[in-house]
Amino acid sequence: LLFYASNDTVYNKLHQVMDFGYNPDDAAPDQWFAVQQPCNDSIYYYFYTQTWAWLKYAKINMKANGGLGGVISKDNILIPTNSTNKITATPHCNGKDIWVISKERCNGPYYIWLLTDTGISNPILQYSDIEICSGGGSLIVTSDGNIIGNLFLNSGLDTSGNWWDTLQLYQFDKCTGIMSNPVTIPLYSGAWDMSFSPDNTKLYVPVYDDILYYI
Repeated sequence: LLFYASNDTVYNKLHQVMDFGYNPDDAAPDQWFAVQQPCNDSIYYYFYTQTWAWLKYAKINMKANGGLGGVISKDNILIPTNSTNKITATPHCNGKDIWVISKERCNGPYYIWLLTDTGISNPILQYSDIEICSGGGSLIVTSDGNIIGNLFLNSGLDTSGNWWDTLQLYQFDKCTGIMSNPVTIPLYSGAWDMSFSPDNTKLYVPVYDDILYYI
């Protein structure tokens, strides 16, 4: 264990609040994750997002405070408004750098950044072929980085007034950061998360008491 986060606070491995790791005046994020900066043994980028609001990142130096770590920069804005709770990452084809991926709500684009040893790049922007104004759901990538799955929670109503969800799959080019060949699949309402199989041949989507899978 190096560090972890809960709501608006970052803790070190001793379960103490990190220096500058508390945001008392900011709304608590509802999704977060961290990745180590390429070619750096101590700097981590901690990404956090609040649905319908913003996506930000902080930088954590694990050499600070005798190895307990400290937040050295925070509230750096990547998406200023209309964000979703979705963010994921996958390695670049060079085996060193890291793609970081998120999306705005509704007809907003996907944002695709490249994290390198010099920092985080300006985003590649890609627009979906459908407009879905759902902030909830899940965004994941296969372990080989070749397929992106985006699950939209409560994405629409059928003729009987029942909610339904939508799943979109994209091919992803790990060298260019470009998404292509979208496939759209309607789902019964109730899906929230999903997972690719270890061999990346199946996608499992739990819906209430059932598990749907796609090859």
